[in-house]
Amino acid sequence: MKSWYMVFIALLVLVLEFSVVSGQPQYYNYSNVGSGNNSFPFNVAAGKEVQYLFLANDFNQPTPCPAGQQITTLYLFMVGAGTGTFTNLTIKLGQTDSTFLPVGVMYTGPMDTVYYRASGSLTSTATSWMSITLDRPYPYNPTRSLIVDVAQCGVAALTGMTVRNNTQAIPPYKRTYINNSGSCVYVYSGQDGSVLNCGFDVVPAQPQYCNYDTTANPNSFPLNQPSGKMCQYLILPGDFNRPSPAPSGNITSFSLRMAAALGPYTYSAFYILMGQTTLTSLPTSSFYTSAMDTVFKRDLLT
Repeated sequence: MKSWYMVFIALLVLVLEFSVVSGQPQYYNYSNVGSGNNSFPFNVAAGKEVQYLFLANDFNQPTPCPAGQQITTLYLFMVGAGTGTFTNLTIKLGQTDSTFLPVGVMYTGPMDTVYYRASGSLTSTATSWMSITLDRPYPYNPTRSLIVDVAQCGVAALTGMTVRNNTQAIPPYKRTYINNSGSCVYVYSGQDGSVLNCGFDVVPAQPQYCNYDTTANPNSFPLNQPSGKMCQYLILPGDFNRPSPAPSGNITSFSLRMAAALGPYTYSAFYILMGQTTLTSLPTSSFYTSAMDTVFKRDLLT
C-alpha cells in the first residue's frame, strides 16, 4: 500500500452543479436489443443496489472507445417510462483486471463515488436512453473491466423504470444485487449473467490549460514513494498559459503530466488541497500553512 498527501497552491476552486440530461451516448455496448428486462435497481420501493461488470473493450458501439478518456455522463437504456424521487441515489465506478464479479458477495475493491443525491429525481422515456451527468469525471481505461454500482434506498409510487439487459451464460457472473434491509443497509440477495445496456460520454483526459507539456526533468515525488510523501507547489499568476492563457473561472478537474507509466498502485489517504496567495515563493524550510480547501480526498485510490 502506498500513501501520499499533496497540497497544490493554485486557483480558487468553486463548486459546479450537474444535472440529468438525455440523448445518445458516444460509446455503448448495446442499445435497444436484448433478451431480458429488469426492474433493478429503480423499480424497488424499499431500495436496491446493483453492481454490473463490463469487460475490457465492451463499449465498442458505434466504434471502440479510445484510450485516454474520462467518463462524464452515464447512460442506461430504459424499457419503460417513469419518474421517481430516490433517497440516497448513488453511482460508483471502479476498474479491475478481473473478468467476473466475485461469487456470492459484493465487489469491495476501490470505487469512486461519481454521483450522489440525498434526494434525487430521475425520469425515463420508454425504449430510450436515460443519462446522468456525473458530479465528477472518471478516468476510463478500455483495457480493463469497468464496474458500475447503482444504489438507492427508497422510492415512492414508481412504476415503469425498467432497464434493458442482455443475458449471458453463468458463471461467470456479470451482475450482483443486494436488498436494502432498512436505513440504507444492504444485504446480499443474488447474482446472474445479466449485462446492462449501458453507455457513456467521454472527454479527453488532458487539461484545457497547462503550464508545461513535457516529460523532461522527471521526479518521483510524491507518487513513487511507498512510505508516503507530501509536496507543495506554488504556481504563479499567468503560469497556465498553454495553449492560451487560462481565463478566470472554475477548476473542474486536475491533471499531472506523467514522464513514465505508473501502476496500477493503490494509495491511501490521498488528498489534494488548493488555495490562493499573494506570495511569489514558498516559505523557506517550512510548509505554507494559510487557508486552503480540500478539493479531492480518497481513503483509497487506484
